[in-house]
Amino acid sequence: LKEAESTLSMPRTVLLGNEPPPPPVAPPTPQTPAVTEESLAQALISSGLVASSEIERLRAMAGSRRLCHALTEEKLVSEIGLRDLMSRTFNIPPVEMKTMDVDAVTATRLRADFLRDRVICPIIGPQPDRLMLAVADPTDRQTIEQVERNTGKKASLRLAMPSEIKAQIDNHFTPRLIGVMPTVPRMPSVPK
Repeated sequence: LKEAESTLSMPRTVLLGNEPPPPPVAPPTPQTPAVTEESLAQALISSGLVASSEIERLRAMAGSRRLCHALTEEKLVSEIGLRDLMSRTFNIPPVEMKTMDVDAVTATRLRADFLRDRVICPIIGPQPDRLMLAVADPTDRQTIEQVERNTGKKASLRLAMPSEIKAQIDNHFTPRLIGVMPTVPRMPSVPK
């Protein structure tokens, strides 16, 4: 008990020393996984959107079909659900294509059939030295690198739903019929 009395009578700084306590250790920064089909598969399984058996089945019969396309074609996930999961997993911002304008010069250079086949669309962005590219499948590095080579610009990815990208491409490349009324010279009116 006497020891306790002497401890209580001591000033706080003497008990802790003259140094302030060390700062708390910062939490580790979350690591963004690599943008690959393997990372996507892991995210789908861990989120509970798709069973691991379904992922294995799709990969076994994939051939040249990419995982993103197989998932939506077989209706295992919705387009918006897949887009939002990839946005959270890979830290890529989503876009609504109907609010975006197509980069006409780049779209023409890349050709409509290439854009439709790869489900990508160049959109007008704030930085002229970078290409803003709406993609449905950010894991398709080969396509992204091919676009960067063809345009000479580094791509800044945005995620969009495949149906929205295809609709925007079709809208941009569909010929428009413009009606022109022929002008007929007016005849001066003749008094009766």
